[in-house]
Amino acid sequence: MKKCLTMALFMFGFAVIAGELSVGGEFKLPRKPGMPPAGWNRISGGKGSMEIISSADGNSVMLSGDAGMRFGIYSQPVAAKAGDKIKVTAFVRGEKVILGVFQYSTPAGTTAQRQTVTASPEGKEVEAVFTVADTQKGKTDRIRVCLMVEKDAAASFTNVKAFLVE
Repeated sequence: MKKCLTMALFMFGFAVIAGELSVGGEFKLPRKPGMPPAGWNRISGGKGSMEIISSADGNSVMLSGDAGMRFGIYSQPVAAKAGDKIKVTAFVRGEKVILGVFQYSTPAGTTAQRQTVTASPEGKEVEAVFTVADTQKGKTDRIRVCLMVEKDAAASFTNVKAFLVE
C-alpha cells in the first residue's frame, strides 16, 4: 500500500511538472554586463533600461520604460501549437505590467498576445493565460514569453514560469 501511494504521488508530481515550459525565468546572469539574462532578448522598438538584481531569493530583472515607450524582454523559444493554452506566472514588484506571448510559424510569421496585469509596489504573484493562435503566414510551432512595462513605468520580475494547461 505504501509503495502504491508513493508511486501515485510521484506520478501526480510528474504530471504537474511535465506541463512546465522551459523559459529560463530564474534569470541566469548574462555573459556580458548590460545584456538581458541568458536565454532572453530585448524586444525591438522599445526604449528603456534593464538591470539584473541578485538576491538570496534568486535573480530578478528590473525593467524601466522611457517616456512614451514600452520596454520589455522575451524568452528563448519553446514548442507550442495553435489551441495550446499557456499560463504565464511571475512575482512582480511594480505597476503597469504586461505579460504576453509572441507566436511564430514556419514560413516566417509572427503575432503577439498581451495582457495587462495588476501588480503592486510591494510585490505579488500575477498570471495571465493565453490560447496560442496560428499566424497569418502559417501554423504556429513555437512561442516566446514576453515581459513588459508601460511607458514611464518600472517593475521587477522574479520566478517567471510558463505552463501548458488544458
